[in-house]
This record gives sequence, structure tokens and C-alpha cells, in this order.
Amino acid sequence: MKLILTESQSEKIYEGFKKIMSQYSNLHEIERDYDFWDYKKNSYVDYSPLNYYETIDEEEWEDDDWVFQYAPGEPYTHNINENYPLLQYVRTRLSNVKKLFGPYFDSLLIRWFKETYNRDVRRVVDDHEGYEILGIYN
Repeated sequence: MKLILTESQSEKIYEGFKKIMSQYSNLHEIERDYDFWDYKKNSYVDYSPLNYYETIDEEEWEDDDWVFQYAPGEPYTHNINENYPLLQYVRTRLSNVKKLFGPYFDSLLIRWFKETYNRDVRRVVDDHEGYEILGIYN
């Protein structure tokens, strides 16, 4: 069954989404540099996403606890394609929000992130799918 929403209903859903996501509206944005082995390319790749944190621990940033990771382009080449700009979120943090908003979650998150952090997003994925796109898991 396909559910059709009016514009007014869509806005009410978005307002509810914004209210739930308000705890993530003032995160710290920091560019990080990672080198990882890309199993698809069989070589090391430099990856420099923007990470969004609730708190920052400069001493232990390699074990960082980001909420969102934003990549404007592909690692190394910085090309824009069907996956980029890519926004990853931590599955365990947002699983209940995703369940609550179901098929609307991705589009709501894209809109919210653009309005909150002024960043365009083409695709939203959880951290597990993001690692597969990046080729970190073989």
C-alpha cells in the first residue's frame, strides 16, 4: 500500500523529526584524515571526511565516536557520483529514529542535515553500509 501525504502532513512529520534530532543540532565539525586499505583497489586510500561529534577527545581521535560522517566526494579522487556527497550515521544511535520514520527517514535526514549544517547530501547510509561503499570490508 502506498501512502500519499499532503504537504501539510509532510511538514508535520518533518517538524517531529527536527524535534527528535534537536539533540544533534549543535555537533562539533572536524575534518579528519584516515588512511585505509581499499580492497576494491588493492591499495591504501586517503579519506578526509568531516566528522560530527557531541564531544571531542583530541587524545583518542582514532577511536572517535562520531555521530555523522560527511564525505563531499570519493576518497582519494574526490569525485562526485551516485554516492557522493555521502552522509553516514551511526546505526546504533539512530536505529529507533529510522524505525519511527521508516521509508521517510533518508529524505528527512537529508533535509535536516542540509538545513542544520548547510551541506548538500546525495545519499544517506548507516556506518556499516558506508564502510562497504568505502571498500573497508572485503
